[in-house]
Amino acid sequence: LYCGDHRTIQQMLPDIQEAFSHLLGEQDELIQDLASQGMSLVYELGDDAMKKSLVHALVGTLTGSGKRKRAVKLVEDSEVFQEGTIGESPTGGKLTTYKELCNLANEMGQPDLIYKFMDLANYQASLNSKRGAAFGFSKIAKHAGDALQPHLRLLIPRLVRYQYDPDKNVQDAMAHIWRSLVADPKRTIDE
Repeated sequence: LYCGDHRTIQQMLPDIQEAFSHLLGEQDELIQDLASQGMSLVYELGDDAMKKSLVHALVGTLTGSGKRKRAVKLVEDSEVFQEGTIGESPTGGKLTTYKELCNLANEMGQPDLIYKFMDLANYQASLNSKRGAAFGFSKIAKHAGDALQPHLRLLIPRLVRYQYDPDKNVQDAMAHIWRSLVADPKRTIDE
């Protein structure tokens, strides 16, 4: 890129990757795809030490051990779930926004249910993030090669588990990484 070698850009690469990693959790697949392409570009701009650091951070995102600083501000019309994800309200209304979930919890006389709904929303965002990180990771895996070797012992068991995840999108994303990382699946599992 035009200014990718500039010292200031080089210093900001981890922050840029983190910004892209937050977009991996978005529900919109186009945003996830663009974020993974951005992460791939960020990786290509880094020197060897930076690439190692970026891979380590991405492995953290994929395994759930990475730092997540983003705070989410909820307002009445904040969409928490995609339509149809958790059903309908007793009156037949949709349940997608924070306000609708609060209303349902209050109508049921159980305002503490909103915490359970938020836990479900967090779980859904986690699945979206893993799916997005998986596609970003598979693109970087093609470039990273040897830099991934130290992380394989941590990644392989998770990849095997996530290939059987109830969410079909997560299964597909993890299978995509599996194919890009593992040349001999039987030997890899046996090790």
